[in-house]
Amino acid sequence: MATFPIKINRRSANITEGKSRAPNRSMYYAMGYQEGDFVKPMVGVANGHSTITPCNSGLQKLADAAVAGIEEAGGNAHFWDAHHFGRHGHGHRGHEVLAGQS
Repeated sequence: MATFPIKINRRSANITEGKSRAPNRSMYYAMGYQEGDFVKPMVGVANGHSTITPCNSGLQKLADAAVAGIEEAGGNAHFWDAHHFGRHGHGHRGHEVLAGQS
């Protein structure tokens, strides 16, 4: 039985590979990416950290630990605001969908 390697950045490549994605790559270069970073998977870390309420005040430590694990495994971590996603009507169901797309 033949086996074929799976590209580790197969989803990230959709936004970074090819001539039509040059503008996307230029944005990432402006954020500090190097050429070798584009072969790594980009992994979003939803972070609901806030100092307004005690229930969210400890989330930054968890998000930082997630980023450390992603980088240790060879990925590029990107934060995004979990609160913003919920405000657009997607709520918790949207978070479940995103978590399932790894």
